[in-house]
Amino acid sequence: GGHNLLRLMCQRQLLEASTAQRLLRRSPVEQPFGLYLKQREILTAKQLQRLFAIQVMHQIRALFALEDARFQFRDDPELPYSEMTGISIRATEVILPGLRALKNWAIIKNSLPDAMSGLLRYATQPTMRLKSTEQQVWHLANGKISLQAIAQQLQWPLLDVQQIAFCLINAGLLEEVPIETRVPVTSLVAASPGELASTPQSEAKVSQTFIAKLEQYLRI
Repeated sequence: GGHNLLRLMCQRQLLEASTAQRLLRRSPVEQPFGLYLKQREILTAKQLQRLFAIQVMHQIRALFALEDARFQFRDDPELPYSEMTGISIRATEVILPGLRALKNWAIIKNSLPDAMSGLLRYATQPTMRLKSTEQQVWHLANGKISLQAIAQQLQWPLLDVQQIAFCLINAGLLEEVPIETRVPVTSLVAASPGELASTPQSEAKVSQTFIAKLEQYLRI
């Protein structure tokens, strides 16, 4: 395998190049190099987490900035243990910071949740740390009020609420749902079956296949 992790350690002056090479030769073949260094108390858990963030998190975030890209994942990637920190992370925990860093929202403007849709929480408590603005949207996500009503209540631009909701939906924290409304009987009679069947649904969710494959790649 490559020596990107080793090079990164040296660049950050965590290890001398000669020392790193010697330790790598001594490291068990089927054990993450980072875990070996932690067990030997050569690097701390915090240092390894920082290396993981640079090595993986920053690279994954860059994927979300691509305007038109196609990804091809191998089912049997050869991941050298010399490149592993021993740290793993769920794919959904990468998606939220990745979307937060998105600069050009125009590329997914048509995928934002509908202004008249509601938001529903998947759990009673968020499974990851949220920013203040995300927490406020989270607390109002009861499935009964629309994004437009949430924006009015918070006195925020609707687009801001839609973007926050988009991030939380794709992080697996919220679900976009149609809001139940009382429809007069006369309206039901006049409406065609096609009209009754149509409900505003967002096509915003990141491909579940992409998330599943990403999950495999992040188990390092």
